[in-house]
Amino acid sequence: MNASMVKLIAIGVVVIVAAAGVTVFLVTRDDGKSSVSIDAALEVYGNADNDYKIDANDKDVIQKVIDGDEGYNLEKYPLADANYDGEVNQADLDVVDKIINGESTTVYHINYITNTEQSRYNPYVADTKWPIAKCIGNGTANALVCYMMVGLQDKISAINYSAGSPPDATLYPAFHEMPSLGTSSMYLTASLVTAAVAADTSITAVITADNKSYLSSTASGRIDEAGLEDIGLDVIRIRHAAVDAKDFGSTLLLLGFLFQKESNAYDAIEWIQNAYGKLNDKIKDVTPLKALAASGDNGVSGTNSDYSDVVKGAGAVLPWNQYDKSSYALADIPWVYDEDKQPDKIVMIRTGGSYGSWYVPDGMDLKKFDDTCLTGQFSAFRAYTENNIYLISGDMPIVARVMYAAVALYPDLVSEDFADEIHQDFVDTFLGSSYNVSELQFIHTSQEIKAAGAVA
Repeated sequence: MNASMVKLIAIGVVVIVAAAGVTVFLVTRDDGKSSVSIDAALEVYGNADNDYKIDANDKDVIQKVIDGDEGYNLEKYPLADANYDGEVNQADLDVVDKIINGESTTVYHINYITNTEQSRYNPYVADTKWPIAKCIGNGTANALVCYMMVGLQDKISAINYSAGSPPDATLYPAFHEMPSLGTSSMYLTASLVTAAVAADTSITAVITADNKSYLSSTASGRIDEAGLEDIGLDVIRIRHAAVDAKDFGSTLLLLGFLFQKESNAYDAIEWIQNAYGKLNDKIKDVTPLKALAASGDNGVSGTNSDYSDVVKGAGAVLPWNQYDKSSYALADIPWVYDEDKQPDKIVMIRTGGSYGSWYVPDGMDLKKFDDTCLTGQFSAFRAYTENNIYLISGDMPIVARVMYAAVALYPDLVSEDFADEIHQDFVDTFLGSSYNVSELQFIHTSQEIKAAGAVA
């Protein structure tokens, strides 16, 4: 069944699933390593007990729903409907048996797509051929980090990215060598996709972002989500830029499940949970500052933006809430300068690109940032005159962005050394120790940027 067809009957069930919540599970390892704790849910039908995996416990729940045991029904356990046909019966047990035994089957899972006019997400149920042997992956830094964390380097046959922003050669050498199947991370070119699938017939899926603009166009020879489904490629939309540990954990669990890399996902989730736990211990008693995020040259991030989630994850609150866009040009919203909407601090989260590289000592053109993004963009804000604007890397992993954003917001509580330590541990654990954080600089102050701009 095409994912867009499934969407029409999915929304009511998704609400129930989201409301069910999860508890912390202690995962016993089979490889001799210590147990890990998981505070996230595997959003796949067949995971009837709504924990982190599909196993015999889910069969027990499904059987109780079939038998009509007290307290067991489809409304309470929507994921018991493993084949997603609206009924719970032997067929659902058969699907779970295939999953447990590693046999090929079709699985149904939650996809996420942004719907900024109404709410943050418009989740729907998609079907995917399982397990996935090879796929086409989105080439943004956030997605590549997810692949690395779950160990999918051998599962990604091709990627799509903008010619101006290829995967960083230092962080992602294998992906850096891959040619792009599209003109940007948002679009895939139909002819290149069909050629890639012809060259590697094991490709059965495409991973993309939750952003509704991704895979949304057929212009200029592009292929959209419906077109990909029509040629037999399952589209998987993940929240690869999620800041919340549970949301990001569910993303990692889904990837681990789809590619049979569950153990890697468990380890990655525990690492993320521990990192955020260390930060939360430092800022748990703060009175939250008002802060804005910005990722572009001429605007600020809205409530729906993952960049705003970074400053919120670092302990701030937003000075205003706007859901209709993920970013706003300042010329279109002059009221942001009103005193009651003035942020205490502004955190610019920017990739290198035309501004240089974060992975080369002194590799960022701070003078250009001053001209276009600081003095040129934010001089009307109180935060500008008070030197409360900061620049942090948008190329580094999201968990590191949160740490450096906390340095910007609460320097008396969170030191740059602390952020560097968390960042380096991530690099060593998931990125093959590809760079030495202490040799580089991932946060710049207003004073540093203004000083560069003052240089003739």
